[in-house]
Amino acid sequence: MAQTTYNEAPARSFAGLIADTSVPYVDSRANEEVTSVPFGIMMAAGTDPEKQTLLPAAVTDVMLGVLVHKHTQERTGLDAGATGDIMTQGHVWVVVEEAVTPADDVFVRCVSTGAEQSGAFRTDADGTDAVQVTSARFVSSTSGAGLAILAINLP
Repeated sequence: MAQTTYNEAPARSFAGLIADTSVPYVDSRANEEVTSVPFGIMMAAGTDPEKQTLLPAAVTDVMLGVLVHKHTQERTGLDAGATGDIMTQGHVWVVVEEAVTPADDVFVRCVSTGAEQSGAFRTDADGTDAVQVTSARFVSSTSGAGLAILAINLP
């Protein structure tokens, strides 16, 4: 069947999309979670930090990088057990919980309740539920929750 409708104004971006043509640095790790993990969020070291990754669950977790979109997976996330790309250096579209600007500090949610997403980005510690990532900065602004470009440079 031929496609008969076309979107004349596609979305500008989506979570986990590499934001520009600068050379990103990514490592591959298996999703150790038992469910799919959304793209565009920070991932932490898994049981075997060289091979596996998990959602952050505590502010003491080792942050590995941002899960970037792969065309071999559904657009919304990385399947359980599948291998994904974790960006440690570059510019990527990330999920933010609130309004952000380039002047804001970068924090990652580690403790989540209700609809909160572990690994999502924000501008403060939200009590003790998020950890600061000093080797990252917001490149774009948002007026509320949604997507923003993050520059990341993890060792």
